[in-house]
Amino acid sequence: MSLFDVMLNLIQHLTFWSNLVRSRIKSGMTKLFFKNLFWTRMIGVTDIDQLAFAAGKGRSFFSYNRRHFAKIHYDWMKLKKSHAGMILSDQLTIGVVLRRLMRLYFSLNSDEMRNRLEYLGAWK
Repeated sequence: MSLFDVMLNLIQHLTFWSNLVRSRIKSGMTKLFFKNLFWTRMIGVTDIDQLAFAAGKGRSFFSYNRRHFAKIHYDWMKLKKSHAGMILSDQLTIGVVLRRLMRLYFSLNSDEMRNRLEYLGAWK
């Protein structure tokens, strides 16, 4: 799967969640908590299993759970486990996330992302 396909799937996923949040807010539910934003919608799967799945497919991983996944990244590096890259972010608006992801996408290729931890805040 190319990085373009990953970006397209991520955009579709972000659109899905954005529409879900809007519909929940309109229906009176004002707070939604999403532990991880992973474009394959692996609900109920542990964080390590989500990362292992993404790594097995050669896919970069995106999450709002910065503290936890940063620790997992460093643990994996100590164990010499490989992943296709981790992108961590504060919870920002969809437009801001997409703009920053596009800057990242056009700056780093798949090889450069391998085993790399990127904070989306650095891509303003």
